[in-house]
Amino acid sequence: MGWRVPERVTLVALAPPQERRRLQLTGLDDDVLADLDDQRPHLLVPGEVDEARQARLDAALEGRRTVIGATIRLGGAADSLRWARRTLSLVETGVIQEARTTRCEEHKDVILVCARAIHRDSSSAAEYTELPCSRRDGEPPRHGPAAPTHPPRQLT
Repeated sequence: MGWRVPERVTLVALAPPQERRRLQLTGLDDDVLADLDDQRPHLLVPGEVDEARQARLDAALEGRRTVIGATIRLGGAADSLRWARRTLSLVETGVIQEARTTRCEEHKDVILVCARAIHRDSSSAAEYTELPCSRRDGEPPRHGPAAPTHPPRQLT
């Protein structure tokens, strides 16, 4: 039957394995695409990662740290993956509190502040504001760099 190309996807950044051996995952849903040979492994999940899908991913990933990116049209998958990887970096460096699974949408203000401050990357910050996870429910897309609507969390 083959893999059906979805309209919307969610990218998931995975923490790389501790040793230099190939990451092995068993029990992933058949429709999940995995690039485990990359130095920064990741998954492409068709559609949204709802609670049921996340539970299955958690079981397959066996405790591996993950960051779930924005659910986005297939053409924006690279952007979603880039932001998921940046968020994973913020978790690994302690800017965002460590958790087994982190969702970009839950830390959008910190991600934006860091994109602007650490990476000195206003164009990427503006691009991030266009991703669905960067907007509040019902809020239209922004154009250009936008200030958070409430104060960012304190970075320590």
